[in-house]
Amino acid sequence: MLKKNKFNNKLSRTIGLNEYQIHLFIDRIEREFIIIDSTGFQEHFNCIEFICKTCDFIIIFIDISIELNQSEIEEFIDKIERNKRIIPFPSKIIVVGTKLDIKKIRMKKIDELEYIINSRYPYIEISSKLNQNCFDIFYLISYIESTQLQKKQTFCSLV
Repeated sequence: MLKKNKFNNKLSRTIGLNEYQIHLFIDRIEREFIIIDSTGFQEHFNCIEFICKTCDFIIIFIDISIELNQSEIEEFIDKIERNKRIIPFPSKIIVVGTKLDIKKIRMKKIDELEYIINSRYPYIEISSKLNQNCFDIFYLISYIESTQLQKKQTFCSLV
């Protein structure tokens, strides 16, 4: 699953991507996850082709505590899909709703949003403040993979 091309650390510094590593035990086997964080800046969207060729999974983080225009979220996902059709890449997409702990100001249309996302991609909500469901993202990834995970996986998070 891991691509043959190595991630170019020098290039990541010039375009503002951050790279992290995390080691987890999944099914009693230690796995190394490399996370490339684009920090959600619009200018980083221009390097999506590079990111998608490098990563096995794309994780899109959406702040569900603020009122967002649902069409903006769909448009962002559509941009990734259009890019995927133009330059096919094997990345799988997962959508993560963040700030689950702030329910009083959650998006009003979250049920509609969940339906739209669930019909296209796996969706999970997390709260890093409460440490709720954070590692479930990696378990979701292992569930998505019908074959056994390799010891090393590469991800891109688009916030």
